[in-house]
Amino acid sequence: MDRSCALLLMVMTSMTLLTLVDGSCQILPTHYAYLGSKQVIACEHDHMEYLVGSKIRTLECEECDCTESGMYCCGIGYKAGVIHVPEGHQIEHYQCDFEIVKVGGREIIYDK
Repeated sequence: MDRSCALLLMVMTSMTLLTLVDGSCQILPTHYAYLGSKQVIACEHDHMEYLVGSKIRTLECEECDCTESGMYCCGIGYKAGVIHVPEGHQIEHYQCDFEIVKVGGREIIYDK
């Protein structure tokens, strides 16, 4: 393999790895499982198996889709990614929803 091909392969691999963690998402691999006597592709999340086409919302504030290429899970609510909180404010959350409120008061500047 010449240097230009090796460099291109390294760049493509790096871009793929960056894509897998961007936006608080993750991809979990599939595996083969048995449904009765039939072998099927399945996804696993938190020690539970799901069939391709399954969609779940977890207690850890993730929405996941099981596809033939993997279990795609992305954070929702306060786990959806980086939240920029203005100075003098804080995040308050209940389950997956959150508010950005002024410290020492109840002025809500964002409600999700």
